Amino acid sequence: MGLIELDGVSKAYGGERTLLDVLRRRDPSPVRALDDVSLTIERGETYGLLGESGSGKTTLCRLLVALDAPSAGTVRFDDRDVHAHTGSEERAFRARVQPVFQDPYESLNPNVAVGQTVAEPLVGRLDGPARRKRVRRVLADVGLTPVDDYVDARPRGLSGGERQRVALARALAPDPDVIVLDEPVSMLDARTRATILDRLADLQADYGLTYVLVSHDYRLVRGVCDRVAVLYRGRVVERGPVTPALADPRHPYTAALRDATPTIDPTTERRHADVTPAVADADDPPSGCRFHPRCPRVVPPDDWTGSRDAFRRALRFRRRVAERDPILDGHADADAVLAHGLVLDLPRAHRTAAERDSGGTRVDPDDLDFGRDERAALDVAADAVVRGDDEAAVAALRGVIETVCARDAPAERAVDDRFVACHDPVSSERDS
Repeated sequence: MGLIELDGVSKAYGGERTLLDVLRRRDPSPVRALDDVSLTIERGETYGLLGESGSGKTTLCRLLVALDAPSAGTVRFDDRDVHAHTGSEERAFRARVQPVFQDPYESLNPNVAVGQTVAEPLVGRLDGPARRKRVRRVLADVGLTPVDDYVDARPRGLSGGERQRVALARALAPDPDVIVLDEPVSMLDARTRATILDRLADLQADYGLTYVLVSHDYRLVRGVCDRVAVLYRGRVVERGPVTPALADPRHPYTAALRDATPTIDPTTERRHADVTPAVADADDPPSGCRFHPRCPRVVPPDDWTGSRDAFRRALRFRRRVAERDPILDGHADADAVLAHGLVLDLPRAHRTAAERDSGGTRVDPDDLDFGRDERAALDVAADAVVRGDDEAAVAALRGVIETVCARDAPAERAVDDRFVACHDPVSSERDS
């Protein structure tokens, strides 16, 4: 049993019917920020939550510190549901689990003295002299020395790094077990980031702290965390020990995060994130695997006879047909429709030579490895597009251009030393 456990946690925002919804005769669409997340965080470790904006990281933070309640599932701290606390239990929980938010310019009142800010969590717990002693100690521990220079200072006169140290001191004041760090260094310059991270490591050892570190920064999570959960569109796609999970990703989204990470070493061979842009709104997630519209590793049906690259392009063509993409309009024949519809939304480095020559707008279908039946279905669909019969075009591809990734959400599978939610988790990047 871990110190913190999340069991099937989901969170949706919105969904309440407003007057505007009534007048427009529409049903509101809730935004599903988290969907069936289960994690265990052990005492004394640094657990990373990694993902790009919109992945659900900050929502998960808010659930961990009980600022929001889950729509489903349970968040437990020390084997107790954090949202079942009442009275003194809730006060004790809030002392033991403290947040440090991303923006020190927003999380601190610029007009309240530093000493008063840091002492706030101690009101009702310690008397005046004990509070002052505790405040001076934590200010010194976070590196705000000489302490007398900071006790009466106002945050508006401090630098970003100093403000973040004040936020850390406030979190340390009630002697917590857990600190939830939501992008704690993302707004700081490189030198200040390094100083704050070193201080966090010292504080963890001195206070016996457990950290939950939320970040979009792949290198930061890999450098300071013990274990990691990678989130995409509210779901955990890969989790496990940080070194193998981030050095050798088994989910294509984790690999894309790694490949998108810049490096200053000119001798390092750069990988290119082979993913297409996001295609869905937050309140309308795709069915099945939420990453599949962007994924280079979509799984063909069992009877697919061509290559994976050909299948991925055919699937992109089917989506364009279903979405009535303007790229398919105005062509005189089926070959021209296919030439434009089979192009992937990829960086130039990932296009074929023909795509690069044409500016990435067309590709010769004869250069792709399609089986005879599959090519025949594409030709029928393209001909229907030329005639303006979108329904016939979609019907021609149904049952031929299908992927389990769009149909079923993948369950987590144990792969080596981690868990991966992918229909094809054992394929390495060399096979994709």
